[in-house]
Amino acid sequence: MKKILLFTLLGLFTSIVNAQIVMGEQPYSMNVASKMKQLAPVVLSALDRALIAKEDAVNDDQPGPVRYAYPTNVNYTLDNSGVWQTLEDGSKIWRLKVKLPGALSTNTYYNTFWLPEGAKFFVYSEETKQSIGAITSQYIEGSKENPIEFATALVYGEDVVFEYYQPASVKEAAVIAISRIDYGYRYVNNPYADTLQDLKASASCEININCPEGSNWQIEKNAVARVSMYGPSGSGWCSCALVNNTDNDYTPYVLTANHCLSAVGLDAVGNNNAGQCMFYWEYEYPGCSNGSLTPFKSTTGATVTANNADSDFGLFLLTQDPRNIPEITLHYLGWDRSGNAGTGGVGIHHPGGDVKKISASNQIQNYPNQIFWDDWTVTPPNTHWNITFYNGLLERGASGSPFIDNSRRVIGQLHGGSTVTCASTTNYSMYYGKFDVSWTGNGDTNNRRRLQHWLDPAGTNPDTLNGITFYTIVGSDVVGCNEPEPFTVSQPSLPSYSWSVNGPLSIMSGQGTSHVFVSTNVNAPTTATIILNGSFTRQVRCGLPMITGIDGHEFVYPNTPATYTTIPYFPYSVGECMWYVDGFPTYDSMGGSVTLSFTPGSHVLTAAPWSCYMSDPSPGKTILVPNTYNVVSGTDRQITVTLSDDIESDGATPQSTDTGIIKYTLTEEATGTAAANGQLAPTGGTLDFTHLPAGAYTFRINSINDRTLETHDIVLL
Repeated sequence: MKKILLFTLLGLFTSIVNAQIVMGEQPYSMNVASKMKQLAPVVLSALDRALIAKEDAVNDDQPGPVRYAYPTNVNYTLDNSGVWQTLEDGSKIWRLKVKLPGALSTNTYYNTFWLPEGAKFFVYSEETKQSIGAITSQYIEGSKENPIEFATALVYGEDVVFEYYQPASVKEAAVIAISRIDYGYRYVNNPYADTLQDLKASASCEININCPEGSNWQIEKNAVARVSMYGPSGSGWCSCALVNNTDNDYTPYVLTANHCLSAVGLDAVGNNNAGQCMFYWEYEYPGCSNGSLTPFKSTTGATVTANNADSDFGLFLLTQDPRNIPEITLHYLGWDRSGNAGTGGVGIHHPGGDVKKISASNQIQNYPNQIFWDDWTVTPPNTHWNITFYNGLLERGASGSPFIDNSRRVIGQLHGGSTVTCASTTNYSMYYGKFDVSWTGNGDTNNRRRLQHWLDPAGTNPDTLNGITFYTIVGSDVVGCNEPEPFTVSQPSLPSYSWSVNGPLSIMSGQGTSHVFVSTNVNAPTTATIILNGSFTRQVRCGLPMITGIDGHEFVYPNTPATYTTIPYFPYSVGECMWYVDGFPTYDSMGGSVTLSFTPGSHVLTAAPWSCYMSDPSPGKTILVPNTYNVVSGTDRQITVTLSDDIESDGATPQSTDTGIIKYTLTEEATGTAAANGQLAPTGGTLDFTHLPAGAYTFRINSINDRTLETHDIVLL
C-alpha cells in the first residue's frame, strides 16, 4: 500500500478544503502562465432541475446514500480531448477545461489512471483558485498495462481544469481516461462563495461536534468520516467510522451501513471494488457555531471486506491509509460484542454530508421484532438496537455512523428510523445494527458476511476491545542551529505529554506540555528522532544540510520572475540561505526559495547555507535568458527588428548561443505556408520582403536552438 501526503497550498492557488494524494504544488502551468495558450472550455449541458427534483422526491424516501451530485458521462483522454503544448525546455503540458453551468462543485471519476514516474497531474478551478496536486506515480497503484480506477475529490465551482505535466526526460505516456464528472447541485457548501450557503442538508437544531455537548467526545470524533459513494445515479453521502482490531495495528478498517453499499451495487462476495469512493476526514466547524470550515483531508478508494444485510453492516478496508496524511489525528473505535445494551452514549455523524454532528441517548433496548424498511427489505428479529435520543437529530446521510456507548465503544451502526424534525428532538427512536450480531454475521459461516475474521486476526475472541488513537508530531523536518525549533502534537488534548529525543538533540523548553522546543549544536548533517509518550515519533535532520542542487527553470524570459528552490529545501527557521547571481549576493530572500528576474544573457545561480557556519555553495545552475525585440513592419514591405529599449538599457551582452544569433520565419496566415526564413544578428536588423505579395503574415523569432522567443502578427502593405 502506497503512502499519501497532503499539504495546504498557499499563494495564487489555495486549498481551503483540501484533497488527497498531493505534493503541495501549484499547477505547473501557473509557473509559465504568460506562455500558455488560452483554454476554451468544453461546456456541458445544464442540469434538468425538474427531472432531478422528481428523482430526489422518490430516492430521498429510499434507503441508501443521499445524492448530492448528478452524473455526467464523458470520454476525455489525452488523445481525444484537451490541448497539448510543448514548452521551451522540451516538457509537455496537456490541459482540458470543462464547465458545468451552475454547479456548486465537481468530482471526477477515471476508468483508467496511471502516471509514469516524474510526471504530475493537477485538478483545479480557475474560478475558486482551489487546486489538487501534484498527483504523482508515488501515490498511485497499478501499472501502465493494468491501470486503476481512480477519483479526485470535490473541486468547488462550476469550472474544472485537468492538467498533465510531462518533463522532457519522461518518454512513456500516461494513461488517463476521464469517464464521469458529477455535477454537485445540493448539500455542497462552497467555502469560496461570497456568502456561506445554507446547505439545508441538516436541520437547524443539529448540534455541531465542537459544541459543549461534544466536549467529552473529542477523541472519538476523530474516528468518524463522511464517505462519497459512487453509484450509477450519481454521488451520494453516507457516514462511517474507523474501528480497531485485536492486533492494535491501525489497519484502516471502516464500519458503515450495508444499505449504503447495496444501493450502489457493492458487495463483499460480488463486486467488492470501491476504488472510486472518497473518504473525507476532519470535516467540521472549529467551534460550536457555523462559520469557516476547517481544512479537511480525503483519501481515495477501498475494498468491501465484509457486509451483511441482517444487521446492515459493511466493512471497508481503505486503499489509502489516512495515517499518512500529515498533521492528522485519527481514532480507531473500540467495540463491544457482548450484546450488553449499556446505559447510553452518542451518535456522531454527517447528516446529508454536512459537517460533523452529535446526538445523545440515555436509553438502549434490543428490538425483538422484524423491521420492515421498505417493500423489499426485512431484517430478522433481535438484530438491531432501538436507541432513544433526547438531544440532536439523526437524518439521511448519517447512515453507517457509529453509536458509541458510555464506555466509549461502538455497539452498532445506524440503519435508519422514522423521519424526525426539530419539533421532536426528544425521545425519538432510531435503529442501529447490533455489533454482536455483525460479529458472527447472525450465524453466517462466510467470513465475508461477518466481522470476527477481520477485527480479530489474533483469534483471541474478546467481548470488548478499547479504541486506540493515532496522532502525529507536527513541526519542521529539520532542526538547525539558528533558533530552537517548535514541535507540537496534532491531538491538542492528551492526558499527558512526555517528550524525549535521541541523537544530537536537546529539549530546551516545553516538557510536559503539548508544545516543546528542540535544538541541536551540530553543523554536519545527521538524523535524530523526537518521541512523544514513548511511542509516537518524528524523524528529523539535524544541522545544516549541504545544498546539492537548485530546482527551477533553466530557460526564462527577461524581467519575468522565476522561482528557484534549494535541494534539499532549506527552511528559514533552520538557518539562513544566501543566493548568488554571477557571484554577487542577492538580499531579497534568505530562505530555501527565491524569486528572481534576469537580464538577457547567461547567468550562474548558486546558493549557500549560512547562519552558525558557512558551507560550500551549491552546484551552479546556468540560467539562459534571451533578448526581447521590437518588430515593426514598414510600408515598403520591410520588417525591422531591434532590441527592446528596456533591455538595451541594461547593457547586457549575450553570452550564450541560446541568446545569440536569432532565426526568423515569415508565414502566410491564410495558408500557413512559410514565405521566408533566415538568421539575424542578436542585435536585430532590417529584412526586405518587397518580393512578397501584400497580406497578413505571422513573424516568428526563434533562438539558434529553436526555442520560440516571440511571435508577431504583421501586415505587409
